[in-house]
Amino acid sequence: MDKDAKLSALDAEKQPIQAGATEQLERGLKSRHLQFIAIGGTVGTGAITYALELTAAGLIIQYWNADLSIGIFIAVFWVFFTAMNFLPVRWFGELEMWFSSIKVVTILGFLIFGICIDAGVGKQGYLGFHNWTSPGPFSEYMVSGSSGKFVGFWAVLIQASFSYQGAELVGVCAGEARNPRKTVPRAIRNTFWGILFLFVFTIFFIGLLVPSTDDRLQTGASDASASPLVIAANLAGVPALPDIINAVLLTAVLSAANSNVYSGSRILIALAEEGQAPAFVTRTNKQGIPYIAVAITSAFGLLAFLNLSANGGNVFNWFL
Repeated sequence: MDKDAKLSALDAEKQPIQAGATEQLERGLKSRHLQFIAIGGTVGTGAITYALELTAAGLIIQYWNADLSIGIFIAVFWVFFTAMNFLPVRWFGELEMWFSSIKVVTILGFLIFGICIDAGVGKQGYLGFHNWTSPGPFSEYMVSGSSGKFVGFWAVLIQASFSYQGAELVGVCAGEARNPRKTVPRAIRNTFWGILFLFVFTIFFIGLLVPSTDDRLQTGASDASASPLVIAANLAGVPALPDIINAVLLTAVLSAANSNVYSGSRILIALAEEGQAPAFVTRTNKQGIPYIAVAITSAFGLLAFLNLSANGGNVFNWFL
């Protein structure tokens, strides 16, 4: 770098950033600030949520036997997914492919089911857009009247946006993809159409089949009984569906747990390569597995055991 370039870089560090017509942002964040912000974000999205998914898996299994301790399943799944991420990356890809296939087949089946029930196959008869007019698509939340419906919409919007977490995995996986110039753009396009048809159409049919005032939507249950897909099946008189949906929910949670270890470890490596995390986390073995990054990310999954006690559960919620 020549003298003029160095002076320009130094000036840029001191110059404020134009943020609007009358206000400016100042470059006040130092390297150590950026490092811990980046590491904190990685720990939050990859490591801490790993513990959350392990806990959720145990709660879902309790749907079949409530007497079993979730600690058993936390331990089993933690060992399994930690071991899986120490294997070559193709094993991660294969496992995620099968997990995703189960979810896609289930959603396609629900779409066909939704069309049939809405057309009048269920015990309720023809529904059409009845639930959009009575009781209507919006429910009051915290306050009454139109303001309550507005607040309810925004409260649900925040939760719904969380459901789109995971699409960023396409970018995280790009560094380990074969022929990324072709495979990554294709995967991104397929992700767009998958979200459009699978997510949006599923929500569309749930809105047609389940009234917004159904009490089962607010039970707070952690198993399949709180799923709007199961509620739709029960309203239509199909009682055998809850077990199937619960099994699919379990695969979805396990898929998320597996992805959290993978994405958290790879993001941690990227931070280290940019100088925002300790350099030793970039070490890999002969098979290209970043064993230190995987070990660090997986270790946070042990926080799930805090949920075995009431006070520990409160501490776990503080982390979230």
